[in-house]
Amino acid sequence: EEEEEEEGHSESSEPSVISDRSRRTLAAMKEELELARQEAAQALDCLCAEQEGRAQDALQLKDSVPLSKHKEALSAVSEQLAQTLQELQEEKTLRAQAEEQAAKL
Repeated sequence: EEEEEEEGHSESSEPSVISDRSRRTLAAMKEELELARQEAAQALDCLCAEQEGRAQDALQLKDSVPLSKHKEALSAVSEQLAQTLQELQEEKTLRAQAEEQAAKL
């Protein structure tokens, strides 16, 4: 009976060695998988950020106004400014005339 118990101990110690080796291998594989997962997550974040940047650029291009429209708007503003300047000069002339007449009275 004692021999059977000793054989049982030697058999049970052998699987525990394999089990320890398997656990270390499994732990190393889990660590490698976690590192690979983190790298993949970082790469995905970079790709998402890059894609978002491209989408923003595309939206800006879509919303941008052609140069010809800017030129038209600037031309219209320039015409309005010229007209306003002329009106102000006419008003200045009228005021000067009114002041002269008031001074005569």
